[in-house]
Amino acid sequence: MNQVDIFLKVIIGIFFFIYVILFCYVISEMIGPLNYLIFFLPFIISISLCMFFKKNLNKLKSANDFLLFSSAGLGAIKLVASKLNHDSLVLNQIIDALKNSTLLLMILATAATLKASIALFEIFTNE
Repeated sequence: MNQVDIFLKVIIGIFFFIYVILFCYVISEMIGPLNYLIFFLPFIISISLCMFFKKNLNKLKSANDFLLFSSAGLGAIKLVASKLNHDSLVLNQIIDALKNSTLLLMILATAATLKASIALFEIFTNE
């Protein structure tokens, strides 16, 4: 490589860095700090779990399937119980436990993102 190629690569790198900073600034103006938590927390958790359990993806996949389908089931139970308006002690306790379902939705979003991350890791690790 001669000096002109190196200089051009440095200039392209600087422009790319400036564009990335401008893009991040525009995104940060459009998305508030709470939305960072909502969007990026599931991705960070899923990628870190995949990296941590890289050798045992089958166990992570089974545990994630359990978490994903149980949280989806609890959400469905909440919807059915609210539609039926049935007076039952068990249903009332379930509805009270799921009143504020933000945590349930975060678990569901994280588990779904983790499922996609596991599938992505399996694509690149299987021969």
